[in-house]
Amino acid sequence: MLTAELLAPAALWGYLGAVAEYLGVGIESVTVDLDPPASAYVALDGGAPGHMDGELALLWDERHGWAAAVETGAGDEVNVLGYLGGVHAVADPAEVKRFVDAVRSGWRPTMRPPEFAPTNDLDEYLTRET
Repeated sequence: MLTAELLAPAALWGYLGAVAEYLGVGIESVTVDLDPPASAYVALDGGAPGHMDGELALLWDERHGWAAAVETGAGDEVNVLGYLGGVHAVADPAEVKRFVDAVRSGWRPTMRPPEFAPTNDLDEYLTRET
């Protein structure tokens, strides 16, 4: 029998794959770090208004959820533009897409990072969704 510990990484990849599909990018655009706190990076095509010199990206972690960021071109550095917020770190993929569309249209998200449930809640949510 598979435990939540074994299912969660697969479920997280499944969730991130769904987000990538909504955003029109392939899973090859996604990187994941499963060490606590789990985090991910989604490379997107194009920039954001006021930041056209860098590529737009999404950052995700289980503590703060989704953030829009711009790659600076200086190594692996990114500048966070703001956070999606919401009720939990695992936002619906369609909601993440709306967030990206809003950022691309010039909307400025909140710079205050939300605080979400600990890892156990995330594992439970992800395994329930599989």
